[in-house]
Amino acid sequence: MLQDFFQFIIKRGYKYLNFCKSKFLILIAVVFLLMTNIISQKKSGTENNEAWGVAFLRTMFLNADYNDAKAAIKVYVQNLQDQLLTGFSMKPVYFENTDDLLKNYSKENLAVISLSSIDYLAYKSRLSLYPILVNSGQSDPLENYLIVIRKDENINNIAALADKKIGMPPKANDPIPVMWMDVLIESGKTAKREKSFNNIITDKTESQLILSLFFGQLDACLVSKTSFETMVEINPQIGRQLTILNSSPGYLRVVSSFTMKFKNSIYSNELLKHLTTLDNYAAGRQLFALTKTAKIIPYKDEYLNNVRDLISTYNKLKKHWIN
Repeated sequence: MLQDFFQFIIKRGYKYLNFCKSKFLILIAVVFLLMTNIISQKKSGTENNEAWGVAFLRTMFLNADYNDAKAAIKVYVQNLQDQLLTGFSMKPVYFENTDDLLKNYSKENLAVISLSSIDYLAYKSRLSLYPILVNSGQSDPLENYLIVIRKDENINNIAALADKKIGMPPKANDPIPVMWMDVLIESGKTAKREKSFNNIITDKTESQLILSLFFGQLDACLVSKTSFETMVEINPQIGRQLTILNSSPGYLRVVSSFTMKFKNSIYSNELLKHLTTLDNYAAGRQLFALTKTAKIIPYKDEYLNNVRDLISTYNKLKKHWIN
């Protein structure tokens, strides 16, 4: 009886060991398949697919020499490449403007797209964008815009600028200040801009506009607060001769987004980690200087509240297309 009992225990033990062995082999097989899948995904970044692209619009650099900007971008993207996972390839992709981007973005394997906040709100669904970061000054991501005049001019309100020579940046570079000024004009119930505000100069950088006003070649100029304060710091005489007629609320200028395709890739967290520490690298700081950015910070939807209000008011007054 005792011998039969031991034989029974041994047979059950073998069956149990075989059962555990089969489970262990299945586990090994599953892990192997998962690792194979991960490795194949990492390799696909360069072996099976083209490199991921970082989109740059020429209109982002209208206040800087475009060739200098492209040289800085080349160094920046190379720095980006060096800090990322092995096998993850990046490249800069250039577009002339938003229209060019909308027409040709599907031809590129884009990872990151930076747009003005106006364009971001208008095209985020069409481009399948996932917002991640925003440009910021030293203390605030929102930019104020100023209508600046000479102190010796008898100009007390926006209506007094009718038929005056006004300088402003091209709307393609940053649509917000032009929209804000349009709202001021329409809200003030002055004559329509195309009839009374028809002497507009738009082909200069902000620094050139401020200098033109300083030397009496313009009656007013529309510029960012950052640019005006920078010029005053460089030449205090500008601050003594020029004054602010109107100041806008704070508006978010640029939103940087992942494409949803890249957001769902295995590389998105690594790239996001790198982008948030760009100020640690010389190439990143050079790019910041070109785009007048002190740092980049995580996106918050509340940063766009004033932009949404501007769009709503602008649409009511101008019956425009912006959504």
